[in-house]
Amino acid sequence: MKNIALIYGARSSEHEVSINSAKNIYTQLQKLDYNILLIKITKQGTFLLTEAVSLENSGEEIEIKMGRGFFINNQKLSIDLCFIIAHGSEGEDGKLQGLLDMIDLPYTSASLLGSAICMSKELTKILVEKYINTVPGISTLVCPTLNTLKNLGNKIFVKPEAGGSSFGISLLSELNNNNIIKAFEKAKKYSEKVLFETYIENRMEIDCGVFQDGENIQVTLPGTITNIQGPLTYCKKYSTLSKAFFVCPAPISQKQISNIQKQSKILFQALNLKGFARLDYFLDLDSNILYLNEINTIPGMTEQSHFPIMLKESGIPITNFLKALIETNIRKI
Repeated sequence: MKNIALIYGARSSEHEVSINSAKNIYTQLQKLDYNILLIKITKQGTFLLTEAVSLENSGEEIEIKMGRGFFINNQKLSIDLCFIIAHGSEGEDGKLQGLLDMIDLPYTSASLLGSAICMSKELTKILVEKYINTVPGISTLVCPTLNTLKNLGNKIFVKPEAGGSSFGISLLSELNNNNIIKAFEKAKKYSEKVLFETYIENRMEIDCGVFQDGENIQVTLPGTITNIQGPLTYCKKYSTLSKAFFVCPAPISQKQISNIQKQSKILFQALNLKGFARLDYFLDLDSNILYLNEINTIPGMTEQSHFPIMLKESGIPITNFLKALIETNIRKI
């Protein structure tokens, strides 16, 4: 029986989301013929071998030996594949992937390079612009002035240049230097650089899932969020009190659905991604132009997360998805 290490947590603002994702994935993995090891990365950066997925930092501390692997009491842990479900910084940005490369352990996500590229919204835009439209914007280390942003329109969306789960975002409806400074400082808490983008007023936010299945690339039906009422914040994504509701398939034409699926597969391959990813788009309902918003290389996998819902509505059991991901990326001996 193959040993799969489910790695979750990490020093990230998305630590709690990762724990909830891991709970769901662990429940599903237990239905398959694998031995599951739970490895938690605490908010302090300690690696623990745990008996359950929990907020509690209980378990045996793991020693990492470069070029050799994970050890406890000088005994090497037998691991055939790492299933990474750590979101955000130090989980989704290439750092954890680089560490696993250095201790010679295969994993289910994009590579160090692919992860780092997609974590940077600015870099992603640069690399995909020949394939798809991207939202006009400015990425900056220092707070811009009103004059600097004048070409972005009357409403501007502000967000961390690197990050996820809608932390640190703002919608500027009244453009003045005071509001710009506040939005910049809010986003700066989560990312070194801050992204200012044109706000597309009459738009539909659309997600599409992509994953490896052997030599094939599978694509889900796209979905959309209804009743958002303003920017999609963390609370609107995950709070049980939120009125936002995810609908799949998105209420668009079959031609548009096929185009989004085709585009998602092209971008996944163009960026040389592996494992699975969720591609987020904006569809301008006035011009019918599709814009890439961002690419999540380790999307949320909680019960209410969009990726599992898109799998279900596409007729793909989550256990089939997990098995395809594992068998595609596991070390072949």
